[in-house]
Amino acid sequence: MIGPTLVAAPREIALLEALAASADLLRTAEREEKVACGAWIVPAERVIVLGRMQHAGRVLTSLELGDWSVARRATTGTAAAVDGALLVSVALPAIDTVFRDATMRTVVNRNVRLLLAGLRSASVAAAYFGREWIAWQRRPLAVLGLEMTPSGAVLLEAFFTLRGSLALPRELTTDAERAVDRYPGKMTASLGEAVGERSPLDVARAIVDGIVERVGGEMLELKASAGAPPSETAEVGPVTSLESPLPTGALSVAPRHVPIGWLDLARSPGGMWVGGDVLAPSFALGLGAPPPDGAPMEGASWEDVQRARDAAR
Repeated sequence: MIGPTLVAAPREIALLEALAASADLLRTAEREEKVACGAWIVPAERVIVLGRMQHAGRVLTSLELGDWSVARRATTGTAAAVDGALLVSVALPAIDTVFRDATMRTVVNRNVRLLLAGLRSASVAAAYFGREWIAWQRRPLAVLGLEMTPSGAVLLEAFFTLRGSLALPRELTTDAERAVDRYPGKMTASLGEAVGERSPLDVARAIVDGIVERVGGEMLELKASAGAPPSETAEVGPVTSLESPLPTGALSVAPRHVPIGWLDLARSPGGMWVGGDVLAPSFALGLGAPPPDGAPMEGASWEDVQRARDAAR
C-alpha cells in the first residue's frame, strides 16, 4: 500500500526558489521512500528556463536578453519561456511506485498521469500525446522535465506560463534552435487561457489535491523552507555563461539531430560530454554512459547517445 503523499503546499515564491524547492522533492522522495509533490506560483518574472543538460550557446544567441533572464532547472528536457509561471512537480521513490506497469521505456507516459489527474481536479481537460509537453485543446500547455537518481527515484516537472507563449522568442534563439519545430505548428496556450479568471494559486491547490487523490493515501504537508541559495544548489540557478553546462575545459562540437531536437556534444579533458534536449537521467548523460540495465529516455534512444559519442571522438 502507498503511504502518505508528502506535499509542499502551493505558494508564491521567486522562480529560483521554486526550482530549488522542486529539486528538493526528488531528494525527499528518495530519502523518505514516499511520493512527494508540490506546486509554486511565480507571479511576475520573465525567464527562459533551460533543461539541465541543454548547451546554452546552442539554444540562445546571447544572455543579454532585455527583460528576459535565463535559469537552469534540475530536470532534463527542452527550454520553456515563462512570463509568470506555475511549476508543478511530482517525485517518486521508484518508477513503479504508483503505476505498477511502469517500465524504463514508459516512465514519462505512465507517471504523467499524476499531473493529468491534478489538472482534471482543477477543471483543465489536459492530455499527453508523447514527447515533452502536455496539451490543452490540443495546444501545448506545459513543458515537461525529467530527472532520475542512480537509485531509481524520479522527478517529473511541468512548467506553465501564466501569460504569453511557452515558445522561446525567435529573435533570442540560434539558427539551430529555430530549425526545430518544437510544437508542430501549434500555438502554445498560457495557464490564464486554460483557467480564465481563477486565481493561479487556487488552481495550483486543486492540482495538488488531484495528484494526492490519484496517488491514494493521506496527505502529509512538508514544511515550507526557503531552500538553499541558488549558488549553493548545484542543479539549479541563473545561467551566467553560454558555455553552461559544459565541463571546465570542454570544447563544443556540432550537435547531432535526434527526434526531439538536438544532442549537444563537447570534447572535454574527461572524455566526450553528451547533453541536449532529451528527457533522460543526467547521470547517464554528461560524462557518464548509458546504463547497461536501462534508464528512461524520451525524445531519442540510448543508441543515439552512444552513436553520438562514438562519432564525435
